[in-house]
Amino acid sequence: MDQVLRKTITAMDKEYEKREFEKLKHDTVVATKEINRFNESHDHREKACIDRIRIQQKSYDELVKEKVTLDVVKATTALQEQMLIEFLTIIKSELTDVEDAYNKLQHNYESTKL
Repeated sequence: MDQVLRKTITAMDKEYEKREFEKLKHDTVVATKEINRFNESHDHREKACIDRIRIQQKSYDELVKEKVTLDVVKATTALQEQMLIEFLTIIKSELTDVEDAYNKLQHNYESTKL
């Protein structure tokens, strides 16, 4: 009877070990799936972050380019304005000379007419 009891206990211990091993296998599979899901989620978030960084970098680059363009346009406009002022001053001076010459001719004409 003692031997039967030992065999029964041994059989129960083996069954218990087998069930524990199966539970561990199941828990390992579940944990592996969870790790894979987490890794996929992490990879997706990482890719989304990289995409956002690229978009922000592109936006920043475009903003810098537009700022440089604006600065160049302002500088060019100021230079053109200065050149136009100088050109108009020269034209005004020449126009004054022409008017003076015309007035002298007119005066000479009037003088010869009398």
